[in-house]
Amino acid sequence: MSGKDAIKALEHFGFEIENWKGSHVTMVNRTKQRISIRVIIPFHDELRQGTLSGIVNNSGVGREEFLKQFT
Repeated sequence: MSGKDAIKALEHFGFEIENWKGSHVTMVNRTKQRISIRVIIPFHDELRQGTLSGIVNNSGVGREEFLKQFT
């Protein structure tokens, strides 16, 4: 999975691009209580398994829900 794919999946869950610096994208999901969840995604052609797991864990989205975006 690429960084571009991860960004598209997180956008589906309400995340927005907050900042793009070099090869890293910061995405944020703001809730009604003004709490923000920030996730940093490397914009690489292929994300390593550990990097992808970290993105999913930090986002608070379930792994199965996240991966459903690609089936």
